Order: sequence, then C-alpha cells, then structure tokens
Amino acid sequence: MASSASSRGQLTQLPWLAHPAPMASSPSSRGQLTQLTQLLWPAHPAPVASSPRSHGQLTQLPWAAHPAPMSSSSSSHGQLRQLPWPAHPAPMASSPSSCGHLTQLSWPAHPAPVASSPSSHGQLTQLPWPARPAPVASSPSSCGQLTQLPWLAHPAPMASSPSSRG
Repeated sequence: MASSASSRGQLTQLPWLAHPAPMASSPSSRGQLTQLTQLLWPAHPAPVASSPRSHGQLTQLPWAAHPAPMSSSSSSHGQLRQLPWPAHPAPMASSPSSCGHLTQLSWPAHPAPVASSPSSHGQLTQLPWPARPAPVASSPSSCGQLTQLPWLAHPAPMASSPSSRG
C-alpha cells in the first residue's frame, strides 16, 4: 500500500486481514462528504481510532482475508485514486474535498486491470473489483455526489474517464 496525501484531501488508510463489516459515512450540508469514518473490519479486529477533520479528510480502514496491494494518492484538490480489492470485501466509501465528485466501483475476487482518469476538481475515481461484473455507467454531477457500485465475481476490465466538471 502506498499513500501520499496533500494539504487538501488527506488520506489515512489502514488495511488488514479478515472478513470486513459495513461502513458509516456522514455527508455534510453542502453536498460534499467532508467527514467520513470508514470501519471495515475482521472477525477479531484490533482497536481503531479515527478522527477525520473537516476539509475533505478521509480515514479509511478496509481489510480482507487476502488483500491485494493498495495505492492511493490525493492531489492538491483532494484528487484520489484508489485501487484496493480483497478476497471478501465489504462496501467502501470515500470523502472527496471541496467540490469533489465520487465515483466508486468496489468489488472482490479476481480483479482485472483498472484505468481511471480523474480530473482536477477533487474528483475521485475508485475502481477495485470482482468476477463477472455487469457494465457500469456513472455520471456524477454537482458537488460531492456519491456514486457507489459494489459487487463481486470474476471481473472484466473497466475504464472510467470523468470529465473536468463531472
């Protein structure tokens, strides 16, 4: 796992092993997800403390029985590219900063290659996935819209290229 976060849109990621549980998210009043505490955890999890702040900070704690390498990097406008996928994953959520669109496609099993081209306005494209996925189309609009499409099976390659305005 590699994570590099800038001043806006900080990412803290703590992945580990077992069978994960559901997550909780708290969107703010302006239609952007400024605080997210995600707790995906195993049969016997260790104690976790997370305190996300108000400027699009993301605290994410996903883990699975057989996790794959994770890569996340958020740029100056809260841009995040995240590509995690486990053997038995639970739903995931992220919080983009400022005017951030979120397109999330998470699923497990035998992941195929991921291609994402997020634009410069705090857009998030997250593509972890599974075994025979149905076609996915997502066009998030306005500020801080969340599109979340989790599933599982034998994955087909997927490409997402959001525009500069979402």
